[in-house]
Amino acid sequence: MYSTSTPFRWSYSKYMCFFCDKVFIKISELKQHNYEHFETKLDDALKCINTETKVKLEITDLACKACPKDMQTLDDFLDHVTITHKQNFNNAVRCSIFAFRITDSEAPCPECHQNFTFFGNLLSHVYKNHLTSGPLLCDSCGKGFLTKFMLKKHIKLTHSNTEYSCQKCNQIFKTHGAYSYHRLSHKGEFPCTQCSEKFPSWYLRKRHIAFVHDKSLQISCELCSKKFVKYNSLKWHLMSVHHNDKPFSCEMCDFKCINKTYLKRHMVSHLDTRPFQCHICVKSFQRKEHLETHVRIHTNDKRFVCKECGKGFVQVTGLKVHVRAHHSKSDT
Repeated sequence: MYSTSTPFRWSYSKYMCFFCDKVFIKISELKQHNYEHFETKLDDALKCINTETKVKLEITDLACKACPKDMQTLDDFLDHVTITHKQNFNNAVRCSIFAFRITDSEAPCPECHQNFTFFGNLLSHVYKNHLTSGPLLCDSCGKGFLTKFMLKKHIKLTHSNTEYSCQKCNQIFKTHGAYSYHRLSHKGEFPCTQCSEKFPSWYLRKRHIAFVHDKSLQISCELCSKKFVKYNSLKWHLMSVHHNDKPFSCEMCDFKCINKTYLKRHMVSHLDTRPFQCHICVKSFQRKEHLETHVRIHTNDKRFVCKECGKGFVQVTGLKVHVRAHHSKSDT
């Protein structure tokens, strides 16, 4: 094994070991774990790389362990081991590897040097801004891709007419995975395995078990006392609260956010359109959820009930005002 680099894969916001599929939150933990595979020949694995996959390498302090000799870039290393140590790599190797220099706190872009707090954001940035072409071309639009997986995904999401329709709510999905996840919302209640409580979703049941029955399932923020049940939730918390890492910016104002979904929701505020219209009073709204809340006024859907007196309210804000006005503990 000539290289001091650390190979890895990125899976569900975690670093995955290239050799054994064990996952880690921090790159330093993966590097430490990588010593367990010291005898494993990374060079032999690289020779078998094809365009189906994309291997990522952490190359901080890159050097040839046989010489030893320090290397500035991955290309320098591959040239060195090919010429000096007679290691022959197939032509797909150079274009099938992402080389990064990352730490637990910083993830700079190797192309433009923009810095990110989380590797996932860096990876999205690289795909969007620096990998706009590749050797594998889409027959429909001519766009190039680096791997067969990326090409197949592009064709399925962009050019495929296949759609998955929910028979209960008529919502349309582009992928079977998104459709399958959505179907869970229609499967009724999810009973707790340790008590009689029932929940409308798998996630709410998991959250209940973690905070009521098994605290070992909780994931704690190292910077504050907040706890989570999903690593992705912890990541968004760290980005928005502690690191102020908001890579998505509005072109019309100073608004910044942590993902595209929030940015799209914000952009509605700049549009002078109200596409969601009430069929009863013809009042219009910018957002669908605002229309749904408004319609409850007409249907007298008072789902928010005061626990003290039983009075119901259409909106939760009305309930809060009522509680403060009539049931505040400060009342004498």
